[in-house]
Amino acid sequence: MSSLLRDYLRMGLSDIVVIDHQWHEEAGGFQNETTEETTVARRGNEYFKIKVYLRAVFGWKPSTSFSVTSEEKIAADEYLGLTGGKEILDTAEARHEIEEQIETERIRDEAWDRLEGLAANCPKCKSNLTAKSGKYGPFWGCRKYPSCDGTSKMSPEAVKLFRMWAGYPAS
Repeated sequence: MSSLLRDYLRMGLSDIVVIDHQWHEEAGGFQNETTEETTVARRGNEYFKIKVYLRAVFGWKPSTSFSVTSEEKIAADEYLGLTGGKEILDTAEARHEIEEQIETERIRDEAWDRLEGLAANCPKCKSNLTAKSGKYGPFWGCRKYPSCDGTSKMSPEAVKLFRMWAGYPAS
C-alpha cells in the first residue's frame, strides 16, 4: 500500500494506481526523505494523472509536506492503458485499515486533550506540568525541565488516559 493513499483518498480519488514511484533518502544528517509519485485515478466519472511530492523532515523540528505538482485530466482508455493490470491501491481492505488508523488517532488525540486538562501546576515553579513517562511509569513533569525538575504523581484517571494516548492496554 502506498504511504500516500490516505492523501489520495482525501483528494476524493478512487481506483488509484501508482504508475511511477521514486523515493530518495538524503545521505548524512537526519536522513530526510522525499517521494515523487505519479498515479492515475478516478474522481467521480473523470480520470486523472496526478503527480505528487512528499518531503519528510526529521530531526529537531520534524515535519511532512505533501503537494500536488500536476493534475491532468485523461481519457478512460488512457487510464486503462496506463494501469495495464497494475494493482489498485484503494481496496476495501486498505480503506478499512485507513479508517481504523483515523479512529485510533481520534481516540489518542481525545485522550491527550483530556489528560492535559487534568494537569496541575508545578509544585516548584508553578508553571504547567505535562505528561511524561519514566522507568516507574507515567508522571507529571514540569514543562520547563531541565531548568525546573518539579514532578507530581498522576491520578489513576490520568494514568488511564496516558495509557490510552500511548497505545498501551488500559489496565
